Amino acid sequence: MEANLLQERNAQALMTALRSHIPALDDPTVTDVFVNDDGRLWIKRWGAAAELHGAEFPASAAEAVLRMAAGATDTEVNRHAPRLSAELPNGTRLQGFIPPVTARPVLVLRLHREVVIPLDDYVSAGFMNVAAADAIRQALRERRNIMVVGPTGSGKTTLANAMLMELASSADRIAILEDTRELRCDAPNTVRLRSSRVVSLRELVQDSLRIKPDRIVIGEIRSGAVARETLNAWNTGHPGGIATIHADSAADTLHRLEHLLSEEFAVPPRHLIGRSIDDIIFIGVSGGSARLQEHIRVGWSGSRNEYELASAVGRTADS
Repeated sequence: MEANLLQERNAQALMTALRSHIPALDDPTVTDVFVNDDGRLWIKRWGAAAELHGAEFPASAAEAVLRMAAGATDTEVNRHAPRLSAELPNGTRLQGFIPPVTARPVLVLRLHREVVIPLDDYVSAGFMNVAAADAIRQALRERRNIMVVGPTGSGKTTLANAMLMELASSADRIAILEDTRELRCDAPNTVRLRSSRVVSLRELVQDSLRIKPDRIVIGEIRSGAVARETLNAWNTGHPGGIATIHADSAADTLHRLEHLLSEEFAVPPRHLIGRSIDDIIFIGVSGGSARLQEHIRVGWSGSRNEYELASAVGRTADS
């Protein structure tokens, strides 16, 4: 009990210290904060490039923040353990480094936001057009398995949350499985499970089949083990799933999955990928701004043993 109280106090002190240096921390449009080894502070807002913000962030303050973060998460950061990866009690994800791996402290925050951006706001902001939003809604209605794809920081999770918002009135039983608390669904019959040091995401996907879900949603696929279990689950009577994954294009998603599945199979099962994934939505980043660039439908030709790709909004895509 005392240890938990101390961690909570450390977390509160940490947020107070951060706000004193970063007043924009409470701005709901701010998604990421970067303090580089030159002391410069950068702030990234939803859908926009990072911007240089104000005065230099003192090295002493950055190191103090990292030490408080370590205290709030029952970890250590020192010269013998100079990097810190932590999830704060409010859901914010923190990555930091101190000497000797850097000249002065480096700090990166990915802020946890409870605010969910609806698809209509994506259209208003120019992130996608009306046809693209309608194609996403159609895919959800048709219970298609959807991969949301893009580079780091492109907004994959934010878009996945917008899609889950579309299911708020659904009677489906929705299982959300993730490593960190990022996804939110207001559908009444939703169960959320989170991996830990003792239970892996792969095990959660396996266990989810025993809790009778209609849709299985995965926070992010990072390993062949999770890819294997997700595709098997989606391909065995659980249509309408959503997952995110890093890739450089919609088509590259298929190759990325093949690469991950090579960890599990001597020969990656391309047929499993082609039969399990119905739609791929790719978010691209240009000039620091993110936009929906591709939405393709995926099919599988057993006779030719190859993927069949077509645009979800009217034009044929390269296979």
